[in-house]
Amino acid sequence: MQKGQSRGTSIQSMLDSYKLTRIAEARDRFAETIYDFIRGVKTSQATWAQGMSTLEEYTARRLRTVGTNPCIAVMQWAYNLVLPPSIWNHEAVVAITREVAISDFLWNDIVSLRKEIDDGDIDSAIPVMVWNEGCSAQVAVDRCVKMVEESWARLLEAETRLVKAYAQESEQTRRDIETLVGGCKDVLVGHMVYS
Repeated sequence: MQKGQSRGTSIQSMLDSYKLTRIAEARDRFAETIYDFIRGVKTSQATWAQGMSTLEEYTARRLRTVGTNPCIAVMQWAYNLVLPPSIWNHEAVVAITREVAISDFLWNDIVSLRKEIDDGDIDSAIPVMVWNEGCSAQVAVDRCVKMVEESWARLLEAETRLVKAYAQESEQTRRDIETLVGGCKDVLVGHMVYS
């Protein structure tokens, strides 16, 4: 402690420094999701112009362009979440975020197919499956529905792992985790309704 500085001032200074670090981490996390989304859309347009891709390539592209990651990243401010990077980077949070994106883009592909066909602008997992696997459109739709159901089950499993991993944390941290997961589910449902 410096001469003339009270213990309270020193502690406040450390807290202020900690808050600035958290703000920078949150900003950087959000910025990365936005930059990845923009890069993904740019890459997606170039890839789409080249023709039909595999389902794996299509999935990788759509995970970046569905737009759920920035929505999830902004929750840290929207809900005033105070979660350390160790939670944001936990495998279960990464899995939940991925499953939100998977369910949303597949659901969008199912419900927007008719409109895309009418508009002559088809970018959907369904024709990718039909083209690459030689199945009917109905079989592809049924498979997409099954994939959404499986994705939801994986999201719930990841939620269980996350809650269990942090069960001994403070009540505030547990509440923030619950809010984050609930917000992720809201993003998923909201995108489904919007589609």
